[in-house]
Amino acid sequence: MIIDGIKHGNILTYDDLGFVEQQLSDADYRTVIGLKIIKNSINHTAKNIDNAIWEYFNKQVYTTWQPHQITYHYPASLNTLIEVCNYKNVLPAPTGVKIVLSQIS
Repeated sequence: MIIDGIKHGNILTYDDLGFVEQQLSDADYRTVIGLKIIKNSINHTAKNIDNAIWEYFNKQVYTTWQPHQITYHYPASLNTLIEVCNYKNVLPAPTGVKIVLSQIS
């Protein structure tokens, strides 16, 4: 099923991630798959998400929280990757919590 351009309930394939204006490298594609695995396998508490993201991105990405909102902070070098991850709905967040992206210098 496709809702708002995002596949739900199906297998994520490389073709689902390919865009004319931005192609992912093999390493980036593996990162997206890894995040999907994390999202599907952890308990979505603030502590679990914080720890998983911090470790998965080798201490380059961190999260902050406000009521009903999680902000992902990341360096400019990961901008395209993080935006694709957000678009493809693989960034972990509890149900009903808005995801905000914040590039850090």
